[in-house]
Amino acid sequence: MSTSVVMLFFSLLSFLISGLYLFFYFSRVKKNKGLLIFALAKFFEGIGVGIMGSDEEHAGLKFIYVGFLILTGMFAEISAVISYDQVYRRKSQFFLTAVFLLGFTGLLFGLKEPNNYVAMIHGLSAGVLCLFGSIQLFKRKPRSSLLFLVASSYLLFSIAWLYSAYHASHHIGTLQLMTTQNSAHLFLTICTVLNLVVSTIGYLMLQKELDENRIMKDAEIIQEDNRKLNHLIQTKNLFFSLIAHDLRGPIGGLSQLGELLTQEDDLDQSERKEIIQAIANTSKNSFILLDNLLLWARSESGGLQMHPTELLLKELLEKSISILIGNLRQKQLEVRMHVPNQFMIRADAEMMGSIFRNLIHNAVKFSHPEGKIEINAHNLDSHFIQIEIRDYGTGMSSETLRNLFTTELKKSQPGTNHESGTGLGLLLIKSFIDMHGGSITADSKPNEGTSFFIQLPVEA
Repeated sequence: MSTSVVMLFFSLLSFLISGLYLFFYFSRVKKNKGLLIFALAKFFEGIGVGIMGSDEEHAGLKFIYVGFLILTGMFAEISAVISYDQVYRRKSQFFLTAVFLLGFTGLLFGLKEPNNYVAMIHGLSAGVLCLFGSIQLFKRKPRSSLLFLVASSYLLFSIAWLYSAYHASHHIGTLQLMTTQNSAHLFLTICTVLNLVVSTIGYLMLQKELDENRIMKDAEIIQEDNRKLNHLIQTKNLFFSLIAHDLRGPIGGLSQLGELLTQEDDLDQSERKEIIQAIANTSKNSFILLDNLLLWARSESGGLQMHPTELLLKELLEKSISILIGNLRQKQLEVRMHVPNQFMIRADAEMMGSIFRNLIHNAVKFSHPEGKIEINAHNLDSHFIQIEIRDYGTGMSSETLRNLFTTELKKSQPGTNHESGTGLGLLLIKSFIDMHGGSITADSKPNEGTSFFIQLPVEA
């Protein structure tokens, strides 16, 4: 088979590939410019190879025109291949353009006097383009077997082109070496066939692989969104059921106590005092519940902003204790506080008040009557203060302790006087402490009590 026939066969094959890629480009709903660029690349290469195999007249001038066309096609093909994932890489494209322009300029000098210099420049430029393309593909991660195969084909193709340039530089006066039987031409022909098959099928398969990965990623995103949505729905349903249950009880109790006070005239002073104390305690518990609900709603909607100021730690703790004084008296609990007067923190007063109020309320809730609660504070270092709030009540199991600060809303355990709770307080505590750059841990044993340790930065 003559060289001209082989060249014409490659030309027709390139046109066929170009038409196939154009078909894939126009048949897609979402257009992929890479397919169009690859099609144009094969079109230019097909014209160049076709001219090379047409006739032997004006071989030198013809080879320059062929060089222009094939180099243009190679530039477009490598540009498409290294951007197969539809990510534009500015530096890589700049390098390809520079190589293309240098090769193009070198071919222009050959217009005056065609010689082996033209074949050498053409082979060198095409080889560098293919070599750079293969290196870029080898560097991609994650690297699939298909990507490795395509990169290897371009590496082999680059070696063939560079060898043809080397061959041209050592065979002065034989400009037709690219269209005659010689070792460089034979090696380049074999590598061209291999690269034509691998790159054509490989590029389409890479596009298919990319589409499949995107579909899988979209499916994972949808699945994760569905999981979050279901979690939000479950949390909302649980939240409203807890709120409805825990608000209904206190409000109903207040109503009954109020009726008892107004309708029973024969109540003595101690009975009236006991009822009034019960009303006060129920009101405080309802206030804490509603305050937590409001803060949670503001936090979830993004309406809760931090406004840090310099605060005396002891004053914050004493204010929280005063709010819960009725609950403490009802259980006859003693609060022992060991907090230096000079301890200052820079924090949001509203958030810190909620943190301490909820933790002390929990300590009261799970403490046995006539027990005690301890509040201690000391410097961990020059940057952090540690606050401990300890009770000697019912304590927690290791499983409860392990899941204490999860983001899921859980029904709180009843207190020693059957006090109920939503579990919302711990969610707020964890969220607010995180916002301040601090941390919270707990240590507990069943029937021995619980200690909460809060580490807060001196400067928030």
